Amino acid sequence: MRELNPQNLANTAWAFATAGHAAPALFDAIAKESAGRMDEFKPQALANTAWAFAKAGHAAPTLFNQHFARRCDAVADEFSVEALTQLHQWHLWYASEHACPDRLPSAALLARCQQAAFRNSGSP
Repeated sequence: MRELNPQNLANTAWAFATAGHAAPALFDAIAKESAGRMDEFKPQALANTAWAFAKAGHAAPTLFNQHFARRCDAVADEFSVEALTQLHQWHLWYASEHACPDRLPSAALLARCQQAAFRNSGSP
């Protein structure tokens, strides 16, 4: 995992989640490597990683913690609408699975994520 850059880590998680392929050991390894390199993650990699873990239903407390939240907040202005929507989807999963007592990430960013998701949704 060390030879993969943050985008490669995110892409690997995204690919396995999209394919619906259960790979708990792989997700654990991605979480461990990503957590140690969180400051290197660009907005799209953060959003793809979060979405992939939610899609896979793979809890990763070593990854989704205050360090993750601070990184998201630090690059908050750089997230695309799609990335904000992915973070919103991740947060819905995270909050339902973990009761989200620490409001990861900040309330301001979560509000932007929710707005993006509603703006991005289609009509019934």
